[in-house]
Parts: sequence; structure tokens; C-alpha cells
Amino acid sequence: MASRNRRPADVVAAEANSEDYTFTHKGKVYTLKPPSAIKVGVLRRAARSDNELETMFLMLESIADKNALAAIDDMTIAELNEVFAGWQRHGGITVGES
Repeated sequence: MASRNRRPADVVAAEANSEDYTFTHKGKVYTLKPPSAIKVGVLRRAARSDNELETMFLMLESIADKNALAAIDDMTIAELNEVFAGWQRHGGITVGES
């Protein structure tokens, strides 16, 4: 996984936008915290995982409130991919960079 080779400074530099990210699901608006809100313990657990899906859910669970998680649970995988990709772009994160 290419992102495992990133130094902490690279991760911080990638967090260009510290504003919350909003998404809409079934006509309602929900909010996700920015990447800069993710605690180091979550990143540490994610770094040990070779499972991208597990890593994605670790991140989502750390940045979403219960209402946003309920909306996410109701999504298709295509909808979830769109939200997660939008959140990453909004936060200035480019997947796969090293």
C-alpha cells in the first residue's frame, strides 16, 4: 500500500482544507469532520491494516456523527465511494501518493 510510506509531515501537508465536508443523502445534508480531525490512534490502527475497506471504515467512524453514519449505512457502495472520494478531495488528500 503506497500510503504506508508517507511520513507524518506529508500527511499534515495534505490536509489543505480544515473545514467540515458536507454530503447529501436522500435529500438531507450530513457533515464529516476534515482529515485533520482524525486522531493519531486511528491513524496508527489504520497503518497496521492491509485491508482498504477496513481502513476506510476506521476513518469514517472517526469523522462522522451518528446521523452521518446512519446515512452512510443506508448507501450503496457506489454512493459511499463518491462521498469518501469527495471528502478526500475536500481535505486535500490524494490517494496512492507516496
